[in-house]
Amino acid sequence: MGKIIIQRLVISILVMLAASFLSYFFLYMAPGDPAVSIIKSQTGREPTQAEIEIFRENRNLNIPLLDNITIWFGMLSKGDLGISVRTGEPVLHEFKDRFGATFLLAVISLVLAVLIAFPLGVLAATRPGSVVDHVTRVIGLGILSIPEFWLGLMLMVLFSLTLKWLPSFGYGTIYHFILPTVTLSTGMSALLMRLMRASMLEVLNLDYIKMARSKGLNRPLIIWKHAFRNALIPVITIIGTQFGHLLAGTIIIETVFSWPGIGKYLVDSIYARDYPVIQGFVFIIAAMFVVINLLVDLSYAYLDPRIRFEQGRN
Repeated sequence: MGKIIIQRLVISILVMLAASFLSYFFLYMAPGDPAVSIIKSQTGREPTQAEIEIFRENRNLNIPLLDNITIWFGMLSKGDLGISVRTGEPVLHEFKDRFGATFLLAVISLVLAVLIAFPLGVLAATRPGSVVDHVTRVIGLGILSIPEFWLGLMLMVLFSLTLKWLPSFGYGTIYHFILPTVTLSTGMSALLMRLMRASMLEVLNLDYIKMARSKGLNRPLIIWKHAFRNALIPVITIIGTQFGHLLAGTIIIETVFSWPGIGKYLVDSIYARDYPVIQGFVFIIAAMFVVINLLVDLSYAYLDPRIRFEQGRN
């Protein structure tokens, strides 16, 4: 078990470094000058050549690509992600200031999606071919066909502009969470519900479930204690992936609702070609995906004793 974790950590570190390098390289090779973009956004006018040269010199934008990469890896070994070209603040501080808003949005959306998806998925699986099964299937497929940004805009038009019940943008109160979390959890709940139904149907047809029924065990006990736990294994993979995407910054939704999270800040940094922010954020996001995937793998061993046995034997 320990050997497997060490191997995956080594591979994960290489993946994080490669992702950070590639993101920086492709952005560096893209046309455009970050000095011009940032000065123009700050002053509202076209900068002079002298202003551009001074800005490049002050923000170390004249350093060649390979030298920049060498400096980056040196700083990374010390836990330093560099300084933002736009704000002049450390990248790690910029991330910390915005991660809380994204984390709360991600957790609330995921919890809401799970609370909706699991009961409906189990209900549809235990009554295959029924009215409930058909209704949930049609609703789920319909919701999955709706783009998140369109749903967010329609909710904003209805509840903010027309009914004036909820704020359409901003962050700070519980009311600001409602529209973004509903937008994110709606599509996620439909996906998890369909996956939960398929997984439960497969488990309910296994021999040990049939044996439990033949022994006269209580139906809710069979479903929730014996079948539900094994049906969770493939679902957890999707939950981990979805949560990773949420923590990486729900870029479209944060942009639609002007949410002050890491997704919106990363988009603004890409427009401004803020290399240190992009490189640092990509590295942190890759690290979060690595941790989440490792936790998902460990959860398999908890849910399925056969996996623990195989890992112990290996």
